[in-house]
Amino acid sequence: MGPSFTATCLADGPLLAKTGPVDYCLSPSISPAAGSYQYSSTASTRDDARALAHYYRDRGWTRIALMSTTDASGQQFEQYFDEALALPENASLKLVAREHWAGTDLNITAQAERIKASGAQAMIGWSAGTATGTLLRGLHDTGVDLPIACGNGNMVYEQLAGYAAFLPTNLYFPGRRSLIMDATAPPAVHAAQVEYFNAFKAAGVRTSLLTTLAWDPALLIVDGLKKLGTAATAEQLNDYIQHTKGWAGINGTYDYTDGNQRGVGIDAVVIDRWDAAKGDFVAVSKGGGGTK
Repeated sequence: MGPSFTATCLADGPLLAKTGPVDYCLSPSISPAAGSYQYSSTASTRDDARALAHYYRDRGWTRIALMSTTDASGQQFEQYFDEALALPENASLKLVAREHWAGTDLNITAQAERIKASGAQAMIGWSAGTATGTLLRGLHDTGVDLPIACGNGNMVYEQLAGYAAFLPTNLYFPGRRSLIMDATAPPAVHAAQVEYFNAFKAAGVRTSLLTTLAWDPALLIVDGLKKLGTAATAEQLNDYIQHTKGWAGINGTYDYTDGNQRGVGIDAVVIDRWDAAKGDFVAVSKGGGGTK
């Protein structure tokens, strides 16, 4: 299980792709080769980019600014969002500003000024952790208050509460079906969510995107070892996952038989808005990012 970061998962992949051991990377950003021993948690960052484009298109926000960090995660998202913009259904979307910053930068004033002058109707700022705090503070101090979607690695209640003084009016994330109890989920998925939320409540821990990324992969591996025994080889465990279909988790019904190495797709992505007054996330889209 793990690692949790794009760069380390990308480094691990070639070492185990053909012979194992089985690796369930907890970063959604990577795209493991079909049939390999590496898997990626939940919907992909490529699906996040497509869902955000769909949501922005449905909202009529066609002039978009993109700002991403220069690390592996930021570069991956920038590539995926460019792919999303190239899709025929997103022909109305135009990138009017493209900016970057290093996660260690102390301010982003120059980039914020250029975005302010670009005429953008909305923006995406892709980063995680401290870099996101730098981004949001810089936008606030420069007077940029556009609707903005940030990387879902920031969907942590304590982190967002600490940003209260400089949050934008409208802050969005490409979330997952399990961030909030999904009343529309199939019965087996709903049952999995009930178990998930009850377990964390009993432990006195609040769920977040980070717990969402680990829950289904861990239970899937446990189910495999229950069936195969703890002496199962990497080949046996990998074969078990590769042939798993119809497995219900908190983020949907999983199907690993199509070679996507993650089991779920864009329908597992739901755009969430951070409601600062309530201190909670609110789902504002259907699965896949659409509102219509």
